[in-house]
Amino acid sequence: MRRMMHTCKTPFSELLETGTMEELLGANTAIVETIRLRRDEADIENRKVLRVGDRVTFERRGYPVPAVIVEFRRTKAIVNELSHRGEIVKRWKISPSLLRKAE
Repeated sequence: MRRMMHTCKTPFSELLETGTMEELLGANTAIVETIRLRRDEADIENRKVLRVGDRVTFERRGYPVPAVIVEFRRTKAIVNELSHRGEIVKRWKISPSLLRKAE
């Protein structure tokens, strides 16, 4: 496997180049935990703004999908995907951080 060459040395690139397996696994655990915490914070912020009945969008395969919020659960929002005529197409369980209020 070929290693990528970094033009500037940062502590992270040093760790990637010279770190032991234990150091890399520890860094990975810390990064994953930080990502989870930031997603949780984004979910909390979005829940303050979004309400049941709000029209929202989320992305699927790079395209915006129109939906309406039906319910909030502990970690997910239940939304109904809407067709271009406003008919319900499908029900989704989505993280609130992935929802954007429709314009």
